[in-house]
Amino acid sequence: KDEALEEDPEGVAKPWLEEPIDWKKVKETCRNFTAFYSDDDPYVFVSDGEVLRKKLNAKIIIEKGKGHYLKRDGVMEVPNVVRELLGFIE
Repeated sequence: KDEALEEDPEGVAKPWLEEPIDWKKVKETCRNFTAFYSDDDPYVFVSDGEVLRKKLNAKIIIEKGKGHYLKRDGVMEVPNVVRELLGFIE
């Protein structure tokens, strides 16, 4: 697991929560956005995806039981993320 996250979850998230996002610049940098959420993530809530959907017209994908997408036993399997990425390059 991510030791920094376990030791200080608020400190790790602080820049993500306090730095303003220049949505215009983000949209100029990329055309397509997809955000993955897990229904049991203790730090990032599925409802947070609504901001990305509104600001970036992001596609929101909700997966079950992925937690905070941390590596488990040294292996991180995210086949839906791989499929989504491959769809962008086809």
